[in-house]
Amino acid sequence: MALEHIHQVKEMLPRKRLRALMRRTDSQAWMYLLRHFAFILITSCLVYLSMDSIWLVPALFLHGVGIVHLFSPQHEFAHRTAFRTRWLNDFFGWIFGAIIMLPHVYFRWEHTAHHTYTQNIRRDPQLIPQPQNLFGYFLYLSSLPYWWGFLKPFVTHLCGIISKEEKLFLPETERWKVIVEAWAMLLIYVSIGAYMIIYNSTAPLYYWLLPRLLAEPYMRMARMTEHVGRPVNNNNLLENTRTTLVNPVLRWLAWNMPYHAEHHLSPSIPFHALPGFHAEIRQRHKNIAHGYFDAHKDIYHRSLHGLEPGLQS
Repeated sequence: MALEHIHQVKEMLPRKRLRALMRRTDSQAWMYLLRHFAFILITSCLVYLSMDSIWLVPALFLHGVGIVHLFSPQHEFAHRTAFRTRWLNDFFGWIFGAIIMLPHVYFRWEHTAHHTYTQNIRRDPQLIPQPQNLFGYFLYLSSLPYWWGFLKPFVTHLCGIISKEEKLFLPETERWKVIVEAWAMLLIYVSIGAYMIIYNSTAPLYYWLLPRLLAEPYMRMARMTEHVGRPVNNNNLLENTRTTLVNPVLRWLAWNMPYHAEHHLSPSIPFHALPGFHAEIRQRHKNIAHGYFDAHKDIYHRSLHGLEPGLQS
């Protein structure tokens, strides 16, 4: 986190309170994981019960929502704030990354750069371009740019290539891990494909791949609310990042990540402490969206109507 952001947080909270919020624990992570697994188990039962019925697609989508939201704990594992026990973060981070097709080691370093250079159009590798029209808006929601963003570096890493842009955030000591990681993930996917062919099984298709694909546009919709429509090349995290207040179910599925400005202000604060941090600094917010629909209204007016993000209409 940039030095000015650290000073910004210290001005907001007493040091003792900040230390308390940063305290990590394994118990909260286990509790959230069990709830998340329970959700996925219940929705997988719905998929099973709805086979050969008109309810199959809705069941697949709901099951997919649970799967794509595995990004939420995987994101926390990348920060190593979910578990106090460090190796558990790396262990589960790699497993969840393989499930949602997000290489954990690569994502951890890319995401570090995202926090360091939030909304910097030249240095933020995870910056989502502002949609200039409805076509660009719905193209991103389709998730096609997302899948291209996964496949392109994945293939180049399989070829042992680290791009010039990637070298800006990938330390030299980590680059071989990214290449090995890509090959390990490919081995997993090829093994699953071979299993489906040899045993004539469609289980991975119905309980993993189809739900994953169906629900990804929903995840793109949620991810857009974090920064799209907010100012670029602006170091004020309460302006360039949006906090969105959502219902409790979506909030725990997202592991409190809708409190996104809070997370960017202090990435060292674990997910379970973000509601408390939000309560402390709520009055300082420049922009709070009341639900995903409200956030997308803001995105629509500022990006699609040509208004400069962050300015009052």
